[in-house]
Amino acid sequence: MNDDKNIVFKSFAMIMQFGFNMLVPIFACTFAGIWLGDKLGLEILAIPGFFVGAVAGATAVYRQARSIYKKNGRDAVSDVSSAGISDFYNRGKKHDKEAEKTEQSAP
Repeated sequence: MNDDKNIVFKSFAMIMQFGFNMLVPIFACTFAGIWLGDKLGLEILAIPGFFVGAVAGATAVYRQARSIYKKNGRDAVSDVSSAGISDFYNRGKKHDKEAEKTEQSAP
């Protein structure tokens, strides 16, 4: 029971860290663009600042997720490409077989 709570709290902390890793660069770069735009008289600099922050945040989240996968002894790319697709395919086949059994048993 205590292990279940520990896993929940660790998962919640990881999700919060993903959010902070995404939001902090976006806000920082957007406000830097606003400040620089005010100084230079180009208020449109907030828009490129937002996109630079979004790319920086996405990169940070990607690196964090990749390090978590490596820490668990898995390769993120192979997990998603092979296991994810095969699991999806197998679940579809299982669902189709169950639907056939239901149709055959119906009068």
